[in-house]
Amino acid sequence: MGVTVHYTLRLKDDRSLSPLIAHIRKFAAARDWPVRDISEQSTRLDRSTDSEDTEYVGPSSGIEVLPDERCDPLRFESDASRCTP
Repeated sequence: MGVTVHYTLRLKDDRSLSPLIAHIRKFAAARDWPVRDISEQSTRLDRSTDSEDTEYVGPSSGIEVLPDERCDPLRFESDASRCTP
C-alpha cells in the first residue's frame, strides 16, 4: 500500500519561487537525489480543497525531485494562480 500526500502552497509573489527552488535543489543535492526543472508553456493541473475541485490550464514552472526509484517524483510546481496579488 502506498501513501499519497497532496499539498498546496501560495507564494507571496513571483520572486518567491526562485529562492524556494534553490532551497529544494540544495536539499536534494545533499541527499544525492536527482532533480529535473519544470518549465511548461501549457499544462493542466487539478486542484482540490475541502470545498471545491478546480482545474488550472496554462504555463507552469518549478522543480521535480526523485527521492528514490520506488517513489513517485515530488513536484514543486508554480502557476499564475498560486501568487497572491
